[in-house]
Amino acid sequence: MFTILAFAIMNLVVFGILVVIFVRGYHRCPPGKVLVIYGKMGRTVREGPKCITKGVAFVWPFIQSYCYLDLTASEVAVNLRDALTKENDRVDVSATFTVGISTKPGVLQNAAERILGLDEHHIASLAKEIIQGQIRLICASRDSNEVRGDEAFVSEVNENVERELNKIGLTLINAVLNIHVVPKRVNLS
Repeated sequence: MFTILAFAIMNLVVFGILVVIFVRGYHRCPPGKVLVIYGKMGRTVREGPKCITKGVAFVWPFIQSYCYLDLTASEVAVNLRDALTKENDRVDVSATFTVGISTKPGVLQNAAERILGLDEHHIASLAKEIIQGQIRLICASRDSNEVRGDEAFVSEVNENVERELNKIGLTLINAVLNIHVVPKRVNLS
């Protein structure tokens, strides 16, 4: 009788442990966030973490772990001074870019691999450096008249910034640019 009772208690304890593991392993992805699961993903080698944008997922204890990426958009203010055009005129650009983590599958994977765990300030700093570099690059490839309010210039800035931001998992939501070309000073002496 004692062995049957011990066996029943042992089965209840094992069943209870399995239920706790099962319940604690399920994680919901709240709105405005991405659930990123990393660790061993199966029998085959899997490239990178698994990203869940909605629903629930099971995270195996001790084998996998998880974090959340925040999809909230951030404003990045750029005040670029003295960028040079093809003619060596100086250009001042003040701009506000709205960026956020992309939900496109390939780009979202980049975010999970490159910016997971970084705070909002660090992500904005990375985005600002990318944006400034692209604006300088485009200014250097154009003359002063093409930079001054040309719609093609703004479109090229948006396209190049979007492409470069995608490499780290971000997307460009909106951009407002104010451009001022400072003509070369002529020495009359």
